[in-house]
Amino acid sequence: MSSFQDAVIRNFEIVGEASRNVGEYYPVFAAAHRDVDFSSAYEMRNVLAHGYRQIHSLIATLDD
Repeated sequence: MSSFQDAVIRNFEIVGEASRNVGEYYPVFAAAHRDVDFSSAYEMRNVLAHGYRQIHSLIATLDD
């Protein structure tokens, strides 16, 4: 995996982790943006953070 891919995955992890806290720390913002599925961003973060082999396999497949 390239350092560019590592950086992209890390940024998705950061955004996903932050999205978990939107409703708690910024309830007005969350209420104004009900169409944004913040929980999906957090779930994607979990896949990236904890499913490394799955993601690595997908990237290897896409690179071929």
